[in-house]
Amino acid sequence: MTRETGRERRTRERGGQTVRQLPWRRLENPWRPLELLDAEQVERVHAASMRLLSDFGLEFQSEEALAVLARNGAVADPSTGLVRFPPEVVEHWVAKAPRAFTVYSRNPDRPVTLG
Repeated sequence: MTRETGRERRTRERGGQTVRQLPWRRLENPWRPLELLDAEQVERVHAASMRLLSDFGLEFQSEEALAVLARNGAVADPSTGLVRFPPEVVEHWVAKAPRAFTVYSRNPDRPVTLG
């Protein structure tokens, strides 16, 4: 005899009714993105983030990550795990990022493009 799962029991108790699922559709936002900051404010946030990455850096616990970052232009200190990122290195790698990319689901008919 097989044991009934909780989901099967609840479905049986409801008389075999299950939740009706709506047909799949691709969602699209019809509105422009909200512009919470003006261009000067965005630039100030960017400058502050560049200063934080170059002056204070980030701590990494993986020796492999430290080695990869050092090979790619970051200033890594293996004794502390601290990695500092010069602004030109950050801007170089950000420029290489794609403007959009596709996320593939288990169903090959339903990929989602982000960006």
